[in-house]
Amino acid sequence: MKQIIIIIALAGIIFACSVEHSKFTNIIEHQIGKPFVLPNSVDFGSKGCIVNYVDSSDCTACRLKISQWKLFLSEINELCNDSVTLVFAVHPSIPKQIVSTLFKRENFSPIFLIDSANQIKTLNELGKDIRMHTFLLNAHGETIVIGNPVINPKIKKLYLDEIKKLLSPTEDIDETKN
Repeated sequence: MKQIIIIIALAGIIFACSVEHSKFTNIIEHQIGKPFVLPNSVDFGSKGCIVNYVDSSDCTACRLKISQWKLFLSEINELCNDSVTLVFAVHPSIPKQIVSTLFKRENFSPIFLIDSANQIKTLNELGKDIRMHTFLLNAHGETIVIGNPVINPKIKKLYLDEIKKLLSPTEDIDETKN
């Protein structure tokens, strides 16, 4: 009897993981290659841009993860000499003064904008899952990676790999010459 309960529990876990994976796959497939819409004219950087949408679902300072972003941005800048822009898009329920104070306290000055009409979340069809609120965009504003690189090491590696690709000029290689 105990073995049957364990098998049923494992089957439930596997099914739940499969549903979760499928949900993420659908979100990613829907967003990749699609232009990311920002209400203000924001420079997408000469090579690309990272947009991190922060809502008011919990502690603002905790959600911003400023110290982790500073470290990640320094890694990116070593690769690309400031040609990738970082934008924090902040939900309107978070007062601008609080965000500004948090950035100043950490001696950090990314672009940040208050999404006063909640357009970013609406226009880009952002769901509730905060893990899917960070985007790497190319210089044309098209989404190429989704996920938060400061909370997931695999996503971080993906961001760094994709940024390296953005930096290198694409060349057609004629394999017949080898």
